[in-house]
Amino acid sequence: MGDEMPSRTDIRADLERALAELEADARSLTREQLEQRCTDSEVPGGAPWSPKDHIAHLIRIERSFLTFARRTVDGDAEPIGFSRMGSSQDEVRAAIHLANQRHVEDLASRSLDDLFADLRAARTDTLAFIDGHDDDTLARPVPGSPWGDGTVGGMLGRNAAHQINHVHAYREGLAAEIRP
Repeated sequence: MGDEMPSRTDIRADLERALAELEADARSLTREQLEQRCTDSEVPGGAPWSPKDHIAHLIRIERSFLTFARRTVDGDAEPIGFSRMGSSQDEVRAAIHLANQRHVEDLASRSLDDLFADLRAARTDTLAFIDGHDDDTLARPVPGSPWGDGTVGGMLGRNAAHQINHVHAYREGLAAEIRP
C-alpha cells in the first residue's frame, strides 16, 4: 500500500478541520440553497440531492467506516461485506447507491442542526475509536477497502476528504443551477 498511514495526530486534525469547514460552509447557505436539488442521484430515477442531503449522506458513511473498522479489529475476514451486496462491481455499486439514496430520503425532514448533531456524534465516536486503539491496530489492513491507504486509520481519516469532496459537489451544483 505504497504510502505510509498518516499519524493519528494528522488524522484527528484533518477530521476536525474538515468537519469545521463543512459546517461553516453549510451554515453560510440560505434555507433555499440548503434545500435546492443541485446534484444528480447515483440511482436511476432517484431524487436529486440538496446540500442537506449531502450532509445526511456523510453521516451514513462516517458510521459505516467506523463499523468496518470495528469489524476489522474483531477479525472479520470481510468487514465491508461487498460480497453480500452483489456478485459484480456494478451490482455492488448499485446497492451502495441505493442504500445512500434511501438514507438521504429517510433524513430529508431533519433540520440542519439535527444533521450536524448526528454528524458530530458520529465524529466523536470515530475519534474515540482512534484514541482507543494503538498505532498497530490503526495500521491494520481493512480487507477489501478501497479507501485511503486501505488501513483502519487511513479509511477513518478518509472521512475528511470525503466531506470536502461533498462540499465541492454541492457548491458546483448550486453554481450550475441544475435545478430551479
